[in-house]
Amino acid sequence: MDFNYNLTTDLSLIGHAVQGDPASWEVFFQKYGSVLRGWCLKWGASPQDADDLVQEILIRVFQKLDHYEPKDGSRFRGWLKTVAYHCWLNIRQKFLRHHELDAPGGLPENLKTQLASSLACNDLISVFESMADQEILNLAMSRVKERVNESSWNCFASFYQGHVSGADIAGRLQMESSAVFMAVSRVRKLIREEVAVIDSNDRI
Repeated sequence: MDFNYNLTTDLSLIGHAVQGDPASWEVFFQKYGSVLRGWCLKWGASPQDADDLVQEILIRVFQKLDHYEPKDGSRFRGWLKTVAYHCWLNIRQKFLRHHELDAPGGLPENLKTQLASSLACNDLISVFESMADQEILNLAMSRVKERVNESSWNCFASFYQGHVSGADIAGRLQMESSAVFMAVSRVRKLIREEVAVIDSNDRI
């Protein structure tokens, strides 16, 4: 997993959504709406259709999150990919009905790379997988933040969010540079370990 430490967003958005926090919807929409809109436009939707599809997809995901329960042998990432597939099936059904076609094999050549295609499906699943990776990482950071002292977290946050040099962090926090790098390294290691635990136990 490529880490993208985005400390400006809700660190446990999916966790809040699973717990039924209504305020998380707006953050959820703002965070992923543009990503999904880009997918819609990429695969041939008009801007107006893309707006409708994004709303539909995110509502479907959000509603399913409210009923999400980990099962033995399952993972959140795999569950979300299944949700993505069913979202695409619904989109495909509407697309084919609009074009009055019975199956993907009947699509004209110029439409085979659009929303109803298997390529679009695989691409949407990849988008959802990236969403799952980021949310697992965000939740891991949230948990680690609660476990480490404030100084260590501030070192990590300044280094990754503020892109502040170790020397400058040391000056601000009145620490040795070596202590700053040790703190950043320790927090990063704990986050990696927490990501592995969440991903293996599927406990979001």
